[in-house]
Amino acid sequence: MEIKEKDGYFLIKCKDTIAALAYKTPEKIPDDANIYVNFSKKDERGYFIYNAGEYEVKEIFCMAIEKKGKMAFLVDICDVNILLIPQMIELNEKDLEQLGQIDILVIGNGVEIDNDLVKYVGRIDPQILLLHKESKKDEMTKAFGVEVEEVEKKLKVNDTEFDDEEYKMQLLLIK
Repeated sequence: MEIKEKDGYFLIKCKDTIAALAYKTPEKIPDDANIYVNFSKKDERGYFIYNAGEYEVKEIFCMAIEKKGKMAFLVDICDVNILLIPQMIELNEKDLEQLGQIDILVIGNGVEIDNDLVKYVGRIDPQILLLHKESKKDEMTKAFGVEVEEVEKKLKVNDTEFDDEEYKMQLLLIK
């Protein structure tokens, strides 16, 4: 599976499936995705998810949770669980249990970097916190006490990388 960052969204390709996850309102909608998560407008290109519920499109599973008008999206593609949180949303223990193990966490550009975020991410316990190009890299390093690793153009991962019970969360930024 490979993950690339575009303008306002991540494009995730695995085998013959493609998911687009928007962390902010993108200017352009990609042409080739099977599923579009958190895009504010839709068209005939694919399946758009922006309401709470469970969805499955071409071997991509998505669960969308809504709380007080804010959304969280779990996307399972090729057995990798990616949680997209465009805005800070309060997830309780029941929600976290329902979401299961999160491999990759993506936080939207409007989320404030503070001690509450550190605690929040700690409760979710992802193996990778994937930063977008608008992330404040220095603030994230200071808040989490972990250096941000930069990956050139795309991140390649497979589901076996997330089998390790003993891991240290990585902060990754795709350049």
